Parts: sequence; structure tokens; C-alpha cells
Amino acid sequence: MTATPIDPQRTALLALDFLTPILEHYASNKFAAGDHAAKVCAAARGTQCLIGHVTPTIMVDHTRPTAESVDFYEPMRPVADEARFTKPGVGAFEGTGVESWLRRSARDTLVIMGVATSGTVLSTVRYGFDKGFRMIVVSDACADMDSQVHEILTHEVDTASWIGLWKMAELMTTDEIGGHLTR
Repeated sequence: MTATPIDPQRTALLALDFLTPILEHYASNKFAAGDHAAKVCAAARGTQCLIGHVTPTIMVDHTRPTAESVDFYEPMRPVADEARFTKPGVGAFEGTGVESWLRRSARDTLVIMGVATSGTVLSTVRYGFDKGFRMIVVSDACADMDSQVHEILTHEVDTASWIGLWKMAELMTTDEIGGHLTR
């Protein structure tokens, strides 16, 4: 758990790729990560924390979802005041407007949740870290096709390695981050 308090007025939560087909095919824990992410969103709603949902511009079957056709995992469906972004690539920053939204809103702390840990989560954390954001990953609100890859990325296995998320982000569980967001 982090020793530094989390200020909801300076925090944004990014929910990455919580679409039903992605959870069905690319999350080893199926819907568990989405259920944990929904709990984190519930804790953040009603605070000054911003919430943004980022989804792919092109799905793996090469279809282009429209705003109306995006099949959000129901517990993760955005509510009216939550931002929605589409991404042309793997990470949440490039070509999305996410960074300008964060800077305009004076947010310097990002809470990241998503599928897949080795894809959109890792890419987003690396970019955000390089841009000077404080990065927090909710490990049980993330998933990967390969549960071992998820474990390697979310648990310190070699202090000399730069592959792990723990080198660039604080790692918390749903229960830990929920306690911080409601303070």
C-alpha cells in the first residue's frame, strides 16, 4: 500500500478496455477484473476523482465500434459525467486526448485498471510514468490472457528488472484503493 495519500481532486481513474468481448477472450479471470474495477469506480464516484473510459478504435476482429455499439461490460458502463475516449493503438494516451484532459483538469495521479495487463495497462503506465504522472495500478482490477504474465507484471520478481509495473507504479488491490478514494 502507498504511504503517500491520494488526493481525489488531483486523481483520475482510467478504465481500459472493459468491453465484454475483451473480458471474455483476453482475461484469464474472465469477469473478475471487471467486477473489481466496478467496485473501484463505485468508490470513486461521489468524490472529486475524475473517471475516464478508454476503448479501442478497432476491435481485434477489425470492426470499428460506434459510440452506440461499444459493448461495455455492464457493471463498467460509463455514467453521464464520465469521459469516454477511443484509442487507435495499445495505450490510452497516444491519439486519444487523455493527456490534455488530465492536464486541463490538473490531475497528476492516475489510477489504472484494465485488460490486458501486458498490453494496454503496461503501455499506459509506461507512457504516464514517462510524462511525470504518479501511476497507481489496481492489480486485481487488471487481467491478462496468461495469468502468469499478469503475476510477473504485478509482483516484484527481480529488483533489477524494468519489466514489472511495480517499477513505474504503485500497486494496490481494490480494497486498498477503495479506502484511499473515500477519505
